[in-house]
Amino acid sequence: MRALLDDLAFTARTLRSNVRFTAAVTLILALGIGANSAIFTLVDAALFRGLPVERPNELVRVFSSEPQRPELRETSYPGYLDLRDNVPAFSGLAAFATDVPVHLASDARLPELFDVEPGVGRERLLAEFGPGSEGRGGNGRFGLWTRHGSAILHARRAAFADSLPEGGDAVRRLDVTLASVAIERLSGIDPSAVAQGRIAFTMDAAEAIAWVDAGAAPTGDLPASAALLLDPTPASEIVAVAADGDVMPQKSTYIYPKALTGLVINPLE
Repeated sequence: MRALLDDLAFTARTLRSNVRFTAAVTLILALGIGANSAIFTLVDAALFRGLPVERPNELVRVFSSEPQRPELRETSYPGYLDLRDNVPAFSGLAAFATDVPVHLASDARLPELFDVEPGVGRERLLAEFGPGSEGRGGNGRFGLWTRHGSAILHARRAAFADSLPEGGDAVRRLDVTLASVAIERLSGIDPSAVAQGRIAFTMDAAEAIAWVDAGAAPTGDLPASAALLLDPTPASEIVAVAADGDVMPQKSTYIYPKALTGLVINPLE
């Protein structure tokens, strides 16, 4: 033991007398230890440690494709929900995103309010909800576009019944009323937040989709994460709402050219 202490003391005096040598030895040891630790961590994770599932050799990754776009691409979240709920071939499914966060709390609740038709392409959405489409509001049909995929949503009216605003049947049946309820329940954006500009509006479906794809911030705040497309409200529904003594929900109509205000609020006798 005495010899070991003497050797340690001699080593300490030698290192203290040659500062440059001591610094070089310390640096080499630090680099060696750090490199070995990093390599072992990588090898352990890639080769030695198994994935945290019972049978990792049975894991598969699911892609989707369309007839007009045969290349494999990531499955949309509505598509994931459809696989999870309707395909018994998988013992379990999990979803992940590779670029931006997915708001699972909102997306996972879509089937509570809508029958979801997933995997709808851009071309079909534009044909269904874009200029020249023959769709008419009142059927509870919506288009949904996100950076993770798209879908056509068909409202389950019974699921909305307890959340609809007060008023006559006409205003409660409006697609825009259903949309307002869905947005509030799925994302927490209530009418007051809409009035403050949390949602951007456009009459052009292609422009709404482009906002999402580009991560644009049309409201000047957060980037657009989803576009909800609606069929145009028929004039007959506006008349029915007025006949019940109700008013149309905010931002629910786009009538052009607009009548001069004085022609519609002043008596013309």
